[in-house]
Amino acid sequence: MNARIDNVRAEVKKGVFPSLGLDIRVSRDPDPSGQYPDLQLLLATVKLILNGDCIAASEPLLSTEKWGSNQINFNADVPFPRDVIDTIEATRVDDLPLTLGVDMLCSYSDAARENRTAFFRSNLYHDLKKSQKEWAEILKKMGYSESWIFEIARPTLEGMDVVAEHLQKASDNLSARDYEGCMANTRIAWDAFKPLLDSKWDEIKALIDEDSQGESNHDPKSTRIKDIRDKIHYLANVGIHREAYKIQPDDAILCYYLTVSMVSYLSKLLKKAT
Repeated sequence: MNARIDNVRAEVKKGVFPSLGLDIRVSRDPDPSGQYPDLQLLLATVKLILNGDCIAASEPLLSTEKWGSNQINFNADVPFPRDVIDTIEATRVDDLPLTLGVDMLCSYSDAARENRTAFFRSNLYHDLKKSQKEWAEILKKMGYSESWIFEIARPTLEGMDVVAEHLQKASDNLSARDYEGCMANTRIAWDAFKPLLDSKWDEIKALIDEDSQGESNHDPKSTRIKDIRDKIHYLANVGIHREAYKIQPDDAILCYYLTVSMVSYLSKLLKKAT
């Protein structure tokens, strides 16, 4: 039997874990006599594939529906917790080349074997590519629009887990509106990250300036990035001088976003350098 996915509708569903609700239509071709033998859809699983890997899947769909015509429709919810979003953002360049996969198990009466029950399994695929604009809209509807998605590379260096741990704490502080706590954890993350960077800075500088000739009357790219890095760290130190500075919500948000952006950038270079 030849079958194919010929229509998919997607809808964002909010919840503890946002999900993508999929309405899927599968069509099949008639047999040589022009008929559509009755099939019993027993089980279906729906998965989303990115670059050949399954990144998310629905729960198995149990069914007792008869498939007596040329098409059948079913619905599946594919969850999108934060780790799935992180996986996507770590590999996505612009558009999102998703593929929808559907595995179906059906039973039917085999006339050639005295109407004994036989089984039919089909693996179907459908292009579910989303443009960068469409993906941004999906993220927004899922509730991820208020946060930036960053990948923090983790070189095999002692202390990197401390950096990631305190950046997560800073994020939790923001969610709880604890702005002083956010600044404090951002500073601690920098204090742990700086020695790791300094120990490999010559190698990191070379990676930053690779294929960048520069200009005789301007600082090289690596010098400018180090200057920005040091100033973000300096900003994070405001939080320890409570008698002199009042931490406003936007101060903490700015410092957090600048820090995570710079740590994301430099951690990838640090990983290459180790």
